[in-house]
Amino acid sequence: MDSITRHAHYTIFLYLIYHLKIRLKNKNNLGF
Repeated sequence: MDSITRHAHYTIFLYLIYHLKIRLKNKNNLGF
């Protein structure tokens, strides 16, 4: 059970990093 929870948190963490990278890329493309 602990390993499943840890894996879920890790997946959410990766998703957040990926989302932030896309936002930063979009800001750079817009000139912000």
